[in-house]
Amino acid sequence: ISLRETLHVIKMTTFEKDDSVALTLFGLSSLLTKNQSTSLFEKLSEHGTIFIENVEYLSLDCQERLASYLSCGYYRPLKSDQQNTSNVRLIFSSQQNLRTYADAGRFSKALYALLQEATLEMPSLNDLTDEDMRALTQGISDQLVKESAFKNLLTLSKKDEAKLLKERPVSMYEYKERVLALIKEKSTKQEISEVTEFDHAYHVTDPALAQAIRLGKKALRDPHAMGLLWHKFKNQNKIAQLLGVNRSSVNRRCQEYNLN
Repeated sequence: ISLRETLHVIKMTTFEKDDSVALTLFGLSSLLTKNQSTSLFEKLSEHGTIFIENVEYLSLDCQERLASYLSCGYYRPLKSDQQNTSNVRLIFSSQQNLRTYADAGRFSKALYALLQEATLEMPSLNDLTDEDMRALTQGISDQLVKESAFKNLLTLSKKDEAKLLKERPVSMYEYKERVLALIKEKSTKQEISEVTEFDHAYHVTDPALAQAIRLGKKALRDPHAMGLLWHKFKNQNKIAQLLGVNRSSVNRRCQEYNLN
């Protein structure tokens, strides 16, 4: 989703105070301070994406500044009339009805209108039909069990599905954990738990990182995958443990790919 090398996440849990987030995003006028840190819009331009969770917690002024940037490609540092260009990408999320917020004057109408041009709505698990939940359960099961030879043996029963339907968690992560626990329990009963290989990357949300993990030792022969892992961890021991290989193998590839 990010489509960029760097994903910077800002998770809002309370309403913005003292323009703290706006200062991080846009920076401050150079006339007011000489030792200011680089704004995210400048730092991540061309190669970064900023993901803001719970966008409704941003101040109205910050929302208007974001709307202005999305409309014209320019942003203004705080306390400044200077217009700076940037090519940073923006992703927002919210669990609220932003239209209601906008109508009540609690959310920028300009930003709301822009967001409607590219919006993806994810329903709560509680809102899905039983048929959709069964399809979701089957999809998660297929992703978790890597060996096709064991898929039939580890297929969840109607009793298992009924249990999952009765106690629906709101979180997709929690739901995956429950499905995994049931499959592991079934593999133990079938006496194949020691040879059943599960997808070690099922809980990883970064698709590029998940692909590197799934490659396992084959990632050693992929310069792009190794570069991603080194950028992420900066530690050969962690990479070796993640891929299930010796540290010496990782060290040799890091030297070959000039990762240091």
